[in-house]
Amino acid sequence: MRTKFTGLVLFVCFPGLLLAQFQFERKNDSFTFEPPKKISYYSHPQFNRVEGLSIHAGSKIVPFKNNITIKVDLWYGTSQKAEDAFRYQAGLEKEFKIPYSMSIGARYFDKTASPDNWVNTDYENSLAGLFAHRDYRDWFAHRGALAFVDLRLGETHTVRTEIKHVDYEILDVIPNADWSLFSYAHDREFAFNSLRHPFLTFAEGSETTFRLMGALDNRDNPVFPMSGWIVEGIFEKTIGDFETNGLFATMKYFRTMFGNQRLQSKFMIGSRTDAWAAQHLMGLGGPGSLRGFEPKEFIGDRLLHGSVNYYFGGDVLQNLPLGFIPFWDTFSLGLFVDFGDAWFANGLLYPAQNMSPNEGYNLFDFSEFSTKKVNSSPGISLLIAEGLMRIDFAKRTDVGGDWRIYFHILSKL
Repeated sequence: MRTKFTGLVLFVCFPGLLLAQFQFERKNDSFTFEPPKKISYYSHPQFNRVEGLSIHAGSKIVPFKNNITIKVDLWYGTSQKAEDAFRYQAGLEKEFKIPYSMSIGARYFDKTASPDNWVNTDYENSLAGLFAHRDYRDWFAHRGALAFVDLRLGETHTVRTEIKHVDYEILDVIPNADWSLFSYAHDREFAFNSLRHPFLTFAEGSETTFRLMGALDNRDNPVFPMSGWIVEGIFEKTIGDFETNGLFATMKYFRTMFGNQRLQSKFMIGSRTDAWAAQHLMGLGGPGSLRGFEPKEFIGDRLLHGSVNYYFGGDVLQNLPLGFIPFWDTFSLGLFVDFGDAWFANGLLYPAQNMSPNEGYNLFDFSEFSTKKVNSSPGISLLIAEGLMRIDFAKRTDVGGDWRIYFHILSKL
């Protein structure tokens, strides 16, 4: 039963084309003993301020016994105009064993997407929209095709290359959806697109992207790791209407401590040259980053971010005389501190339209970085079922402000 659940979680966490600059799609085993069905169906509906309720239907087809898989996905945004509401993706993938697992594939798509997938999962963002009238992502639409080669080394490590051509489509700045399920959130309004930065806009145009990606994975478990580490790196080059170079790296460390206690830490570094459109910039603040700050309060073509999380397991709460509370034995406590900054290489607040803010600066130029500008955000986490669900309470340290509360489900550090 546990192996089937693990496979389900992996499929849920990586349902399609990832566009976040710090993430890439990795081929993951499902860990099930059942043979693949010739035709299977799935659905991942979501809610956001642009599409409203996005109804999704997907089909996975395995027509032959030679490891060929066909996937078709359809979306319909209930709050969008008829000409914008229908989106789709179709892909073909072939797997080889030579001697390591290698997959090659291609897709054609017309999708609503976000560069902020790394800050929270689709389910978390949807729940925030439905229950709290909050959407923590920016959105755009793009149409194009992608081809990839994914090589698994030693069962856990990954080397992946992609080439993708896309045409960007600008979506409405004013939210299409403006409702929530509970009355206490009705007085709130969804933010405009782009969040907090009206002078930064997504730009229409075409680009071809080349990406080289790698992951060294030494974790004991890919879903809920207790010990080990993982390092992911991405080099990206875009040509066409947007000619940029990007370098993004994420390092995560997991360690069991005393008793049931454990340590989880993360460090991210990002850099992009010649970037001026919002789809190529990096934001910091809100869930998944600086949890005590406004969503994407800091933005730029350079980013440094770290997080240290210490979870006590049941070693604190379970010693309290509160066992009469239902499911009390599933609750645990944690502490965390987030830190980091995002900025432009030449110190500008915003780049000018069609003008690179970092001309003459290379990917490794972080001269504008200063430890005096690093922002920090400590907080407390309440975990349920060892982190299957988590509630974070965070506060910024630079100025006064209210505590911010975020709900996470199936969240990855």
